[in-house]
Amino acid sequence: MKAELSDHTISVSDITFPLKKKAARQPVQGDSELGLCYFAVLLSSSSIGISALAYPSSMARSGILLWILLLALAIVVNYISSYVLVYCGRETKSKDFSELTGKILGKGKVVVDFMCVALNLGIIISCIMTFNDFMTGIFQHNYFDGVSNVIVTSKKSLFWIIFPNLLLIPILLRKGITDMNAIAVGCVAAIVILAAFISFVFVTQSTSVDFKQLEYFNLAESPASFSLLMFGFMNQQSILDVFQDLRRKKIHSVDRILNYQNVMSSVLYMVIGFFGYLTFYNDQDIKSKNLFAFDLEKNLFYMIVNFTVGLSVLLSIVPTFRPTKNIIVSYFPSKDSKSAASSNFVVTIICQLMLIIASCCFEVFDLNFLDIIDFVSIFVAPTICIYLPLIFYVKISKSYRFLLLAVFVFIVNVFAIISF
Repeated sequence: MKAELSDHTISVSDITFPLKKKAARQPVQGDSELGLCYFAVLLSSSSIGISALAYPSSMARSGILLWILLLALAIVVNYISSYVLVYCGRETKSKDFSELTGKILGKGKVVVDFMCVALNLGIIISCIMTFNDFMTGIFQHNYFDGVSNVIVTSKKSLFWIIFPNLLLIPILLRKGITDMNAIAVGCVAAIVILAAFISFVFVTQSTSVDFKQLEYFNLAESPASFSLLMFGFMNQQSILDVFQDLRRKKIHSVDRILNYQNVMSSVLYMVIGFFGYLTFYNDQDIKSKNLFAFDLEKNLFYMIVNFTVGLSVLLSIVPTFRPTKNIIVSYFPSKDSKSAASSNFVVTIICQLMLIIASCCFEVFDLNFLDIIDFVSIFVAPTICIYLPLIFYVKISKSYRFLLLAVFVFIVNVFAIISF
């Protein structure tokens, strides 16, 4: 991501804070390209996932051309925000986002922690409800005509909300991050399968596309689309964890990880959004439905993909739950390892039970998970992932170079709130 400044070119990765001329960048020796790609996949798992199901409807709202432009803007905004956050973490020697917030804001950390918890809980509830939709949809297929049990076929039975999430508790109790890596990779792989599936659906089910009926540029609904697209790249709560895992903690390594993540995520999002929109643009509910709510041919391939994506959505709860739990546990001082283990156990059980109860309530009242995603992406996520990192950077570097970026996002976000 390069910007032309007078007669020389500066990339974000070449910025030293404050900016000064530096020698040519040397390759990082401590981490291989394959290793950096692996870190990019882990980082993507914190943002890629459930929001991808809404990208066809997002493209329908803003139009194809404007959507692509908004996608590029979302990449730039999150790239800069994540990059400067790593700089702030390195300068303050902070190991994670919560610790960095405490060092900069002091007692104000409580407010930010509350917003982080609210954001993550909203994401988790959306994932729980989506898995319920997926599983009941599978068992309503004619392959399961012999299954007359309403418990597994009706969303209102709440079986697929309660039972699987109780089974997740032993995994959620674990403190380590390394055992989350397989789940993170699996979640990203499921989105790759989703992109392949929607491409297959377009090729096999779509008739000729009437390009005159497509939406290309709609400013009226673009703010909400931009907020959703930014949400799909937000990794700010995880970027410092990834930085700590690098063998050589170099800013240039973060630059390359972010580039890999952005390329991978943007390609998947464009495939899902573009082919999903071209397949269902004639549907009158194209602006409000997720991919699996459309009238798809219910064959074996559909069920396999449905289950794979649904399972990945359910398991994506795990990497989202961990930082949420850690924030809450940090407010319970532990004198020894036994009391720390006790706090971890109590907080995990109470949080998971509250999430299950809240998800059941939302399902009973027919709340669409897209409404929850829209809410957190507009009202909560920008503060945590965009405004705060840029403000932290101003405070530490005494440079105001990126403040206009925060103002731009704020203005767009205000319009998104007005149209919500």
